Amino acid sequence: MDNLGISVGLAIKSARRLIICPTYDDSEAVNDIAISSLVSNAVPIAVLQALYDKWWHIDTDNKMMATPQLSEFTFTDNDPVKSESEWYSRVLQDGTRDVSFVFNDITPRVIAQLRLLSVSGLFSFYIVTSDDRLIGKFDGTNLVPFQIQSGSIYVGSKKLPGYTEHAKDVITFRMNEANAMDEMFAIPISGGYVTSDAAHWSLEDATCTPSSQTVDGVTLTVVKTARNVETGVQDPVTGILFTEVAADATDGTDDEVPALTANWEETSDGVYVWDETGVFTSGKTYTVKISKSKVDVASVTFTIA
Repeated sequence: MDNLGISVGLAIKSARRLIICPTYDDSEAVNDIAISSLVSNAVPIAVLQALYDKWWHIDTDNKMMATPQLSEFTFTDNDPVKSESEWYSRVLQDGTRDVSFVFNDITPRVIAQLRLLSVSGLFSFYIVTSDDRLIGKFDGTNLVPFQIQSGSIYVGSKKLPGYTEHAKDVITFRMNEANAMDEMFAIPISGGYVTSDAAHWSLEDATCTPSSQTVDGVTLTVVKTARNVETGVQDPVTGILFTEVAADATDGTDDEVPALTANWEETSDGVYVWDETGVFTSGKTYTVKISKSKVDVASVTFTIA
């Protein structure tokens, strides 16, 4: 038996958000956050935000997603499986640990997107506490997230508020390792409060539609995929800079990257005119990808006549 040591205890407050990520990155290594990225023994919020800004299905290497603020985060420990005979008792399997929490008055889109996690992939989670600490497991070099048992995420249908109670949407899942919290390690987060949606965001899906494409430019209309639940419209994505645009020819014979000196103007909210003589080549097909912070804009392909 190892020595227990002397513990000063953990002065950690309740969970306020989760950070969800694929269990494994593109190289099939376990997703983690390097302790070498700490500054003054804290995780700068910019480190997390750089991970939030990566795209699902395209750039999943260390991709992470912050959930909305949550409440009533609880663990439920289930009984172990035992075999007994009179005085004899043997534990055959450890008990499982289930996690549940509540989202308060969130939009239906959040529920719909979380449900996608329940049907595909292996995911893990970190905890962000109300006193701005990031909790995971420490492996000596990295902060590693807790694994979610595959297929155990349950997301119910979106609830409406009633006359006497607001809408409470309950999410549950089972931890892959019942005793994983024995290795719990908490690191302060600097520069961003857990209560700030501006500090802990999740990307919003957006579409990019080309029009009027010629050798001398193209018009791109960028709007959010989900309609605004209050107005029913697809809100425009504004403020895209030309430095956030990448384009290349995809004909497979003579790759070409358009010059980055093009005239780029947002003529109205979410409508961008890329206008420069001879920027594209007739007969070639181009793919454009916009990398705008906080937005996951789907790439678009068009052919120049």
